[in-house]
Amino acid sequence: MLASTSSNPHLAVLITLLGSDDPTIKYAANAQLKDWTSQGLNKIPLEIVKIYELLAGNTNRSTAVSSVHITQGLSWEQCFGLQLWYGSDWRNSLDDAVAMYSAAFEDIETGVCPPTRGSKDLYDINFRLLSLYHHTNDNKLLVAAMNARESSAAISALDARIAYYLHLILSTQFTGDKDSSFMQLGPQLADEYILQLQSSGLWRESVVIALGLDDSQRAYQHISQLVALHISEDDFKSLSFQRLCLPPRLLAQARALACRYTGDRIGETLGLLDTQDFTEAHKTILSTVAPAAVIADDYDLVQLGELLAAFDSPTRRDLGQAWITGGGIYADYTTLIHALRDSNDTHNGIDRDGCNSKAALFDKVEPVLTRLTMALPAYNDRVSQTTVSRNAEVSFSSLKVAASIVNQVVIDQILALAPPASKLHDQLVQLSPGLDHGITKTKGVASVYLRRQQF
Repeated sequence: MLASTSSNPHLAVLITLLGSDDPTIKYAANAQLKDWTSQGLNKIPLEIVKIYELLAGNTNRSTAVSSVHITQGLSWEQCFGLQLWYGSDWRNSLDDAVAMYSAAFEDIETGVCPPTRGSKDLYDINFRLLSLYHHTNDNKLLVAAMNARESSAAISALDARIAYYLHLILSTQFTGDKDSSFMQLGPQLADEYILQLQSSGLWRESVVIALGLDDSQRAYQHISQLVALHISEDDFKSLSFQRLCLPPRLLAQARALACRYTGDRIGETLGLLDTQDFTEAHKTILSTVAPAAVIADDYDLVQLGELLAAFDSPTRRDLGQAWITGGGIYADYTTLIHALRDSNDTHNGIDRDGCNSKAALFDKVEPVLTRLTMALPAYNDRVSQTTVSRNAEVSFSSLKVAASIVNQVVIDQILALAPPASKLHDQLVQLSPGLDHGITKTKGVASVYLRRQQF
């Protein structure tokens, strides 16, 4: 436009020929430059000289005027662009253009800007990427390009993203040793990119990246951590989240962990049961859920019974003695309490089971009382030896109170229901050794008191 408005149509035509890659034009431009050199160029503007140099395919120092550097003041990207657009022809590849540009900036006299940012010793990561175009099996060059992101020359906002995707693409074409340093960079780059996405609030995107990892164990660790830290009930229900098709076991673990953070021990237990982690579920029940349910009674005790019912016979056998002196105690206790309440829920003197006598009730609960009297001594010893940290949700005194209640209920029912000749009376002496019964001497008062405690 400037050439046309300045009444210089010849210059306007020349400008349109730039980048035409026509050998005739390059020859003519070179001939003109040589002619001017032989005649002297004092009257030819340097800008015109630069245009002719570009027409001739020269993007470095002027061949006519050695003091003229065509790329002076330009960035390395602009210098490379001139080389790619004007200094190369159709026979040259991108690799050839990179090689010609590299030779140019390595020659100080050309004045071509080197591909650096902030440090003369560190190449810009974008130049590293260009240099990889035809070197996908050069392990040393590949590693150097990946490591360029660690330097001040890298574009910090895009470091992990560029390196990760570049490695992902190049690794599909890499035919070298699978144990090479280049291939070993893959997991490290994935970790960095996942952390970058997470720190940017894009945790769902980071889950997608983790799903693409070759190492299934590494992927599982990343995803379980991400889901546990960020997931909510709304996320579980969202269609976009469901499309990730994450394993149900992983989601259940995430829910259990989230409930643990919020102090919802029943929710945590349900999550652990969903993952079939019965050992951890059993520990959670014994340490928090069961003592609280025994003391609170009512609906909490019903929930406890439902949780313990999830432990089937094979699972109970696998838990072994831990179940007998732990979950089994509470399972039998809830069964005993339900049986006693059913016996009292009568209409016109006849209960729902048709058992209207003390003997019938004893026949119903005798197996439960027998198991309890056999297991309670070991249970009492375990409670007495239990140590709980200050930050535990259920204090040691609460465990003792819950144990005292269980022992007292069993003792009361044996005394009230068992015939004098029953062997259960002989076992009463073994119950509640070393436990403080001061708070449960009067059961009615104790229940009201305990329900009001914040432990």
